[in-house]
Amino acid sequence: MVDPMLDDLTHIDRSDYSLAYLVGTILAGCLLPISGSLVDRFGARVMMPVAGVLLGLACTWMSQLESLASLYLGFLMLRCFGQGMLPLFSNWLIGEWFQKRRGLAIGLIGIGGALSTMTVPVLVNQAIEEFDWRHAWMVLAILSWILMILPPLCLIRNRPESIGLFPDLRFSKETMNPSAPPEDESAWTRAEALRDPTFWKLLTVCTTSALVGTGLMFHQVALLGAHHVSRDYAINLISLQAGAGVASTVIFGYLTDRLPAEKILSLSMLLLAIDTLLLIYLPAPSMAILYAIIMGMFGGVMRTAGQVTWINFYGRKNQGAVCGAALAFMVVASGLGPLPLAWSEKQTGSYNLGLWIFLLLPILSGLCVWSARKPVKPTTANR
Repeated sequence: MVDPMLDDLTHIDRSDYSLAYLVGTILAGCLLPISGSLVDRFGARVMMPVAGVLLGLACTWMSQLESLASLYLGFLMLRCFGQGMLPLFSNWLIGEWFQKRRGLAIGLIGIGGALSTMTVPVLVNQAIEEFDWRHAWMVLAILSWILMILPPLCLIRNRPESIGLFPDLRFSKETMNPSAPPEDESAWTRAEALRDPTFWKLLTVCTTSALVGTGLMFHQVALLGAHHVSRDYAINLISLQAGAGVASTVIFGYLTDRLPAEKILSLSMLLLAIDTLLLIYLPAPSMAILYAIIMGMFGGVMRTAGQVTWINFYGRKNQGAVCGAALAFMVVASGLGPLPLAWSEKQTGSYNLGLWIFLLLPILSGLCVWSARKPVKPTTANR
């Protein structure tokens, strides 16, 4: 979507576009803690349709934009109602409905995200080729309204207790496996979580993932094009990437319930570092296939361990508020992602300087999270 819009909106260059994305994302990130508190209060059954209506309106706005100012507002709405609220609300549901099998559950749900990554870019590209980018935005608006208004209202229930069940679809507390965590998981408040060092160690991985991952995806066509990979081939690689993501999401979801979260998250940083290095020294255009597979595996880790760890570490009761605070940082980081690469290309004529900076971040984050451990909430007597 980026290149066709820039080709048409000739008064907006790639740096302008990236800066608008950054500012809109930062402002959207500031609103996410509020969204987290709202979903704790009203539940996903109400909040997801609200987000669906607003996201459709945001896509409609993007289809009509002409000026740089309208682009800023469009990105604010897209990042707030789409990539901000929707993952927060869907992960909130997983946290409420599952306990022992959260990792596997979020891995299975993540298949939908991977499949959408596989199909939506192709659909959007076809709409652009058949009509133009404005019509493609309208297609996304209509899909948002169809999929995200009535289905949640009809199918979603906020908590298993509301229909006489317990997490993991248990009919009573007594049927819980003794090895599962206790029913009354530690209920950390947002303020308590923010004072915990482990929160910030986890956040280094999630923000690095958001910043570097978004930057690479945002400029993927151009980055691969620098190694003589055609635009159509680069777009088609997204489907391969999503396919690898489907398989790895299930695998890492299963492993998240059984292995230490800090080790899995460290692995995600290793995968991201390898992929960044490939973009600097891609030996041949055909090696772009390896890049896509590794990126898909990286996405699988972040869709599972990167999401469910917050709930496992800090409990169900205030998970919207805690996850909303973490997601605010992640959304801001994702907004920063495209800018270093755009700046690098504009100043030096190459993306390599930005890629070297990106390579350093996952290495440092992987080392930081390796020492993280599940926190123990301090008692009143210890304060």
